[in-house]
Amino acid sequence: MSKDWLFHPHISPWLICLGTIVLLTALLWLEWKRPAKFLYARLFTTTLLVIALAGVLLQPHIRKEITTDGLVVLTPNYDQAQADSLRKSDHALRFVQTPDAKPFSNAATLTLHQLQREKNIHWVLGDGLPEYFIEEYNPSYHYLKSKTPSGIIEWNQPEIFRVNRKEMISGKINSNKPTKLILFGPGGVEDSITVSEKGIQSFQFSITPKQEGKFVYSIRVKDENTTEDYPVPVETKSIEPLRILIIQRFPSAEMRYLKNFLITQGHHLAVRTQLSKNNYNYEYSGINALKTDRLTGALLQSFDVVITPSETLVELSGTELSTLTTAVENGLGLIKLMDGSEKKNRSSLALAIQENAKDTVRLKLNGSIEALSVAPWIVKESVEKITDANGRTLSGFIEKGIGKSGFQFLQETYQLILKGKEDHYAQLWSPLLEQVARTKNQLHKINIKNSFPIYPDEPIEIDVISTENKTPGLTFNQVAIPLREDVVVDDYRHGKVWADTSGWQSLAIEVDSISKNFYVAPVGSWTSLRTIHLRETNERTSSNSSAPTNYQTTREEQPVPLILFYILFLLSAGFLWLAPKL
Repeated sequence: MSKDWLFHPHISPWLICLGTIVLLTALLWLEWKRPAKFLYARLFTTTLLVIALAGVLLQPHIRKEITTDGLVVLTPNYDQAQADSLRKSDHALRFVQTPDAKPFSNAATLTLHQLQREKNIHWVLGDGLPEYFIEEYNPSYHYLKSKTPSGIIEWNQPEIFRVNRKEMISGKINSNKPTKLILFGPGGVEDSITVSEKGIQSFQFSITPKQEGKFVYSIRVKDENTTEDYPVPVETKSIEPLRILIIQRFPSAEMRYLKNFLITQGHHLAVRTQLSKNNYNYEYSGINALKTDRLTGALLQSFDVVITPSETLVELSGTELSTLTTAVENGLGLIKLMDGSEKKNRSSLALAIQENAKDTVRLKLNGSIEALSVAPWIVKESVEKITDANGRTLSGFIEKGIGKSGFQFLQETYQLILKGKEDHYAQLWSPLLEQVARTKNQLHKINIKNSFPIYPDEPIEIDVISTENKTPGLTFNQVAIPLREDVVVDDYRHGKVWADTSGWQSLAIEVDSISKNFYVAPVGSWTSLRTIHLRETNERTSSNSSAPTNYQTTREEQPVPLILFYILFLLSAGFLWLAPKL
């Protein structure tokens, strides 16, 4: 086994060597002229003293060749008993640890950058390796995960909050003691909950933002001994007004309350109610009066959503139904209030349904259970779910061309408003409306692949989807970012940035006025959630099959302990001080 000496000084080694020679020469001359005993011993000790000083400055390392059949990487919170067991089972395994892992005997410390040069990782213990390292290095290894950490281990919140709309935040916490969670906003305490049971428990908060902007709320977790704060990024935007056309054969309480709700949300409405065969009543809110007695392509092009009961849809003339179908395929959103009339629909907008005996459901809304009427039908085809209960789809949509055909099975939802539960009513209708509405034309879309939390000085993976052949000008905090095109998918590009500080950050494409804000959490926050994400990523990456033994010769650098040079310096200095007194 060959050994090499290496040096990693903080300043130029030539300066250190020159200074060492000058200092050694001066000290030896002084000792030679000094009238004291033990001359040769003092000269020798002086040399050792200067060598000790030079050793501290030169930072010597020993690089030696090691033959191993695999590498074991120890990451934070690894189980020492598992590491000991691996060492006993295979003495040829080589152990290394990341800088933030607790020390393990005879394990070299490697940074992630140094670890990328290793080609024979067989085991990873503890929290695991970061996602960006795995994606770049693409290793295959066995993973022994750490214990489930205490603290918040699951977190779910909307990407965008809406002004004056009650939104729900949910998660899970692992605690061994009764714990109180308090949500703080810009105005003080927003909500709180006490988790009295031990182990993993679910929790839920509600937020009703009052103005647009980027904010940092906080969750305070308190038990009888400790208090921990978690920063919560909240980006709030105003509700974007939609142009909505409501078509109905006759007035109903359900449609009247829905119309009033949409108006209070700031949407622009046109309502067509059929009074007789050729006689209609028209209502407008935020829209100038226009002729809606006959559905035309130009008319439907000016709306984002059409809402109609199924029975009204099947009564449309063949020409109007064909025009509506074409408009949906070209991007219009359609929402049908479902009933048995849907079975008579012979257009491509028809939804496959079948009878169901249950005409009521119990639905969880904002943390409480509500009993609601539902049409006695269920969906027979694959759809995108928006609201469901016990596996029964209550609302959703199907993509038709570049538009969407949505549906709502719930009946008499206005009863929630009569009970004063406007938030519950909004939870049923707002997501359906926003997801089905006509998509605004955008030339680009920005996606961030990293999961929350993101920390400073970590690579942030960015995907940009474009409808143009040319590369978009992406900026990060107003600094241009290069993009590389995907080798398989056209107009699909990838980029990478690093945030040097915590807080809100911004990505933008100026030519399309497209921007995406994201939050970088302070280092040390959300550690439990980060650990869970690391474990999940490493479990997906790890191999369950036994890898064949593959002996490799690698070189490992080990620093010479500086304490040896400090001890040598103290002993030498002590002798030089004591020698004249003997």
